[in-house]
Amino acid sequence: MNELVTNSPLVFYVNGKRISIANPDPEDLLVHFLRENLHLTGTKIGCSEGGCGACTVMISKINRETGKIHHFAAISCLTPLCAMHGAAVTTVEGIGSIKNKLHPVQERLAKAHGLQCGFCTPGIVMSMYALLRNSDEKPSMKDLEKAFQGNLCRCTGYRPIIEGYRTFTKDFSEGKFKNQCPMGEKCCKNQLGNKLFDENEFEKYENQGQEVIFPPGLKNNNDLDTEFLLFKGPRVEWYRPVTLKQLKSIKEKFPFAKIIAGNTEIGLEMQKNLKKYQILINVEHISELKSIKKSSEGLKIGANVTLSSLEAILSTEIDENPTSTRLFKAIRDMLHWFSGAQVRNVATVVGNIVTASPISDLNPILLAAGVKLEIFNPKSNKTMVVEMNSSFFTGYRKTILAENDVVLSFFLPFNNKNQHFRAYKQSKRRDDDIAIVNLAINVELKDNSKEISSVKVAKKLNFKWNNDFLEAIIAKLSNYFNENLKNDAPGGETQYRKTLVLSLFYQGFLSILKEIDGEVLPRELIDLYEGQIPQSSQLFEKPDENQAKNDPIGRPEVTISAFKCTTGEAIYTDDIPSFKNELHMALLFSEKAHAKILKINPDKALKLEGVEAFFSAENLTEEQNKYTLVLDDERVFKDNVAECNGQVLGAIVAKSRKLAQEAVKLVEVEYEELEAIVTLEEAIERESFYPNFPIKLENGDVEALENDPKIMKFEGTFRTGKQEHFYIEPQSVIVVPKIFI
Repeated sequence: MNELVTNSPLVFYVNGKRISIANPDPEDLLVHFLRENLHLTGTKIGCSEGGCGACTVMISKINRETGKIHHFAAISCLTPLCAMHGAAVTTVEGIGSIKNKLHPVQERLAKAHGLQCGFCTPGIVMSMYALLRNSDEKPSMKDLEKAFQGNLCRCTGYRPIIEGYRTFTKDFSEGKFKNQCPMGEKCCKNQLGNKLFDENEFEKYENQGQEVIFPPGLKNNNDLDTEFLLFKGPRVEWYRPVTLKQLKSIKEKFPFAKIIAGNTEIGLEMQKNLKKYQILINVEHISELKSIKKSSEGLKIGANVTLSSLEAILSTEIDENPTSTRLFKAIRDMLHWFSGAQVRNVATVVGNIVTASPISDLNPILLAAGVKLEIFNPKSNKTMVVEMNSSFFTGYRKTILAENDVVLSFFLPFNNKNQHFRAYKQSKRRDDDIAIVNLAINVELKDNSKEISSVKVAKKLNFKWNNDFLEAIIAKLSNYFNENLKNDAPGGETQYRKTLVLSLFYQGFLSILKEIDGEVLPRELIDLYEGQIPQSSQLFEKPDENQAKNDPIGRPEVTISAFKCTTGEAIYTDDIPSFKNELHMALLFSEKAHAKILKINPDKALKLEGVEAFFSAENLTEEQNKYTLVLDDERVFKDNVAECNGQVLGAIVAKSRKLAQEAVKLVEVEYEELEAIVTLEEAIERESFYPNFPIKLENGDVEALENDPKIMKFEGTFRTGKQEHFYIEPQSVIVVPKIFI
């Protein structure tokens, strides 16, 4: 390992400026460096788990073999700072500003009224910017849709965002959004409505000469790409080998070391669950792991090929030979729904495999296909091939792979003409969401007949692909899940998931049957959802000619903060620079839905250097602990009994945000669980009511209304379903103590 020692600094570029860090901490993330060290607060912190897109930046790298520069959107909240060595980062501040000039991407979003609170806006701007930068041609509306899969917005409903940004597309240039009403100029939209914006007033965009250039220091010198790196932090060591030999040597010495590529899984564990890994190995610059080799039997894909690259490769193969690439099509179609584009641009298939995630969209497909992995074991110094089959996953997040095994590649086979493949996913929302159920079917028929040669869910069955087979498989699946999927299984909703499995298999059965001989009635088969090009409009009454000039009705104006939001110059609470001696607070939440709080012990947390204090209800008087909105039933810190999961029990105060978040995890709480009431019916049955209820809110002559025969009266019951809250801007506050003399 002596030949791997290096003292090189971390070098990369941000908005064209060279950054050099002598001793970077491998635990640091790009988003925190941008915000806290460079004060580029346009890059926001939302979910901190790669799900909202508020932290989107553009990363640019050069392919040394082709000389082509690749620009792509990425989530900076999970991107390790050390992974930026030799890369160029562009943030929303780097493409335009109010003082100098707005970029057309910023201007069009603001003038199209594509924002309200503006917190998600910089991430949306950067997704659009990266899409334009990475292509010499105008994008299509489908390209636009894919680019925004990883960007959430809770205010606009997306309509004005799409309306503003579709002006960049070739679909818009070709006139596909012009009014197609047969009434022509007499269309009611022209007579009664006003356009929200005039696209002719937009600054013209030409992808030449107006962009931040790729740094010549990176383009003309490959030293930063070819040097081995070792960065040592207080708790973590970061290795970046550039050859397979170096990787094998590191894994031989540190068999427990974690290999990372996109860091979307390991980073999430470190960020959310505060897991510690002493050795991290970044394999991004090992050429063998990025190679793709085609043979007569299929494709051998390097372990570090990203999901976006794989999607492009499979699309090319599918276009050239659709018959033998049914497996490829199933994977390609599933990748479209796999997280957002910012994640697919950096994550890998092998990352999904080795972390053995139970919610992976790809692992069920790979299992059904019997995909083979090329594995190297440093201890035996041997390379072997392992098939992903029913024994590959041995438990929750466990596989048959040894701790020091290194996955070098995986093999995707071409299918024969009688082999059919289907894969399905059901999730709560269609884009960028984890699956409730995934299902994959791999069936091989004999000689173009319906007679089954093999099927991955049940081999060697003497059936044809007909209703008898369907009934047998449905019965087999039902029995299996009734025996193995218990009501307390992780994820819950077990009955719904059982039903989904049967429904998705029936869908696959019909789809394959239709492909065989077309005997399925169209109404019986619901093909995979394919979105249409978004068509939308917003109409409002034109101002009357006598309407006062200062009357805003019918005269939409761009909000005063719109341009600041699109340039990242709008300041939110969390963007305010830190004060001298500022302390950070992290809240302790109840982990039980209903339980007595027997004891709260913060001793382990308070032993950490830099942790200043712990507060709970014991530190406040009864009067100080009260706060109320409508009723006097809330407390700052809950004591005695926790009444819901997530109720605030206490708070840790420390010298840094990161330390406070780590320390609060060490606070020990002892509970005595009580029965949780989760439905209205249960509450009524147990007479569990809030005190001083019900409350009557009356205004006016209520009795007159009740006795008026002209008033129609209706009685009934109305219920609403649950709504999972996913706000983008974190709830935050800054308190500045003052001494009054």
